[in-house]
Amino acid sequence: GDRVTWSIFSSDADSIMSRSGMPQKADGLFKYGHAQVSENDPLHGGLSTHCILKAGTAVMRLSPEVPLPVAAIINCAVATVAGALRLAGNVKNKTILITGCGLLGMVCAAMCKQKGAKYVHMADINLSRLNQSTAFGADELHLLKDNAAILPNRIDITFDMSGSPDAMQQGLDALGIGGIAVWVGAVFNTRKVHLDAESIVRRLLTIKGLHNYNFEDFVVAVEFICQSHDVFPFEQVIGKEFVLASTNEAFEYAVNYKPLRVGINFELF
Repeated sequence: GDRVTWSIFSSDADSIMSRSGMPQKADGLFKYGHAQVSENDPLHGGLSTHCILKAGTAVMRLSPEVPLPVAAIINCAVATVAGALRLAGNVKNKTILITGCGLLGMVCAAMCKQKGAKYVHMADINLSRLNQSTAFGADELHLLKDNAAILPNRIDITFDMSGSPDAMQQGLDALGIGGIAVWVGAVFNTRKVHLDAESIVRRLLTIKGLHNYNFEDFVVAVEFICQSHDVFPFEQVIGKEFVLASTNEAFEYAVNYKPLRVGINFELF
């Protein structure tokens, strides 16, 4: 049969939010891997040999050339980054700053370069992650240890994948006139971001937020990986693979060693 991937959510395609391009916030929303397992609805997560897809889920065929570890990141990280670039607009010949060098930051650098970005700055507090990002298209690295690093200015577009209020504020400070900030990482409770409203107004800045993605982004993500899976070292983002029966050990490894991702490989025995 075909190798496929599916969206992390299903929702009502006829709802107002879906028709407005935001199906991830639409009526009837169901998110795979987020709902509690019950006797009547048990198979809806990734840590299982089977998953029952619900109506309103996007399903796309994958090229057999895409390695399974790379295919596994499409319907979360890659699709979310595709949504961030959609909000940012055309990145061709633009100077980009990405704060947060996890998997989303790596994918963002690669996608920006694939779409013709002129220069990509990458900023993080983890030097090892920063060094790894050069293989994904980062041109210049900025270590934000103790928030002492001075970031470049006159940036066209900033992407925050970290959720750090300090990083988001630094990203705004780095923008040039007419710049765009896309915030993706702020999905956990932390302190409020302090904004200088006068500076935002006078510099004509735009701030956009993204949570999850829409179906258009999902399609773009699949196309990007099918075209670029062998251009960038995406297989390296999976630090180690475990069998399904060793899922608890996989979580322990993730906590202790903090790789970009840990894989559960159903073909291992």
